[in-house]
Amino acid sequence: MKRLFLLFLLFLFSTNAHACQEMEEVFHAQWTEHYKVILPKGYSPTHRYGAVYFLHGKGGDRHLVDALGMCAELDRMVDTGATPFVVIAPDGGNGYWMNGALTQERWGDLVTHDLIRDAEKKYSLISNQAGRIIAGISMGGHGAIQLTLNNPGIYGAVAAHSPVFRTQAQASQDFYYQFGTGIEYMKRDPFSMMQVFGKRFNVPIYMDMGGSDPWITNTRNFLSLLQAYGYTREFHVGEDAGGGHEMGYWQYHLSSYMRWYSAHLPRVN
Repeated sequence: MKRLFLLFLLFLFSTNAHACQEMEEVFHAQWTEHYKVILPKGYSPTHRYGAVYFLHGKGGDRHLVDALGMCAELDRMVDTGATPFVVIAPDGGNGYWMNGALTQERWGDLVTHDLIRDAEKKYSLISNQAGRIIAGISMGGHGAIQLTLNNPGIYGAVAAHSPVFRTQAQASQDFYYQFGTGIEYMKRDPFSMMQVFGKRFNVPIYMDMGGSDPWITNTRNFLSLLQAYGYTREFHVGEDAGGGHEMGYWQYHLSSYMRWYSAHLPRVN
């Protein structure tokens, strides 16, 4: 009898390892698009939740949120009384989350219009700017910054984790068709968008990067630009001296990311 009771406890633990729910969704816009949804513990369609639209890096996909451990971290947050939210993680190929300059790819429109529309139709989300955060890692960090600047009024906060900003020469090496050159590059480059076109953030910004990240020079230059325009918080560029451009760095800081998202979204209503 004791052995059966222990087996029952083990079964309960294994089937309830995470109280959050992970869902797979698909819709058709320019092409068939897949995205992952993480619903927080206690999610109910009778309430409305804020959402974090989370963009992966080069070579990644929607399953980045699994590798990071977002579901378990969301459980821990809810248990401590933090504001719960829904995570929406789309597949984005290697299009740098932008409408391509020399391709027919429209990743920017897909995220900012089609994905939001589909997610808000299927789930009980707060369907206004205050209820949406856009965040991303590496290529996705650049995407979060670029999409926020190009689409004012859509997102209520932006978080860029280890964002990879590329000079025109660097963009031409691997992403020529996405960025283009000249005016097309400038329309997609956050430095140019702010300096040439006068675009500004009117939402909170979180930006971080490890001190050993090979892309840190460009990110520090962008941080200097933000500070020159009066943006002060919340920036953690180079504070983790040993942090590289790697999963271990992002996993280590995930709790800080998630709590920042929670603090910048409305309470469930």
